[in-house]
Amino acid sequence: MIISFANQKGGVGKSTLVIAYANYLATVKKVPVKIWDWDYQKSLYTKFVQDEETSLDKLYDVEVVEHDSNLFQDINNILELKDDETIHLFDLAGTLDANYTDLLRYSDFTIIPFEYSDFTIQSTLIFINILGLIESDTEKIFVPFRIDKGVNYRKKELINSELERFGVITKPVYKRKSLQTINTRKMTSKQKQDIFKTIIDIHNNIDK
Repeated sequence: MIISFANQKGGVGKSTLVIAYANYLATVKKVPVKIWDWDYQKSLYTKFVQDEETSLDKLYDVEVVEHDSNLFQDINNILELKDDETIHLFDLAGTLDANYTDLLRYSDFTIIPFEYSDFTIQSTLIFINILGLIESDTEKIFVPFRIDKGVNYRKKELINSELERFGVITKPVYKRKSLQTINTRKMTSKQKQDIFKTIIDIHNNIDK
């Protein structure tokens, strides 16, 4: 299975969600998982390497995909991952990279974090349009991320109704300091508390 974490807008929480979901799959569901870091900044892989300095056991592997790589320009490589028992999670850059076309076209699911801001929503809608143009059949799961609890977002209902035309929306991930220190080898009880309902939402939709 291939699950891509993507949005045209950068800084919306893709890498945090990838790690949180990978940790959940490895420790709770006990299924094999692999992360592919296909972001320009390679921040997820850098975090993975830093976490190797701890005494905790590795939960999964993280592999870097360079942007000039032709690894996934071969459709057969993508189809092999789709049929694999391992769940492959892709962390993509916040940009419309032509190299992502085939991956996004054949991803089983695409997790799309977003914020309730005009700029982020505009970028998210452009990204959805691009998925349509490349004729992607991916199931879309939208995740409201870094939401301020207690803030009345004026356009929240309008935005939700628009996004629900294309996929499902999970429970929100509220802005929390605990998620700034997320680890690829464990999750603290506070981090689980802050993100667990969203992860369950994601998994329930994937596991249908």
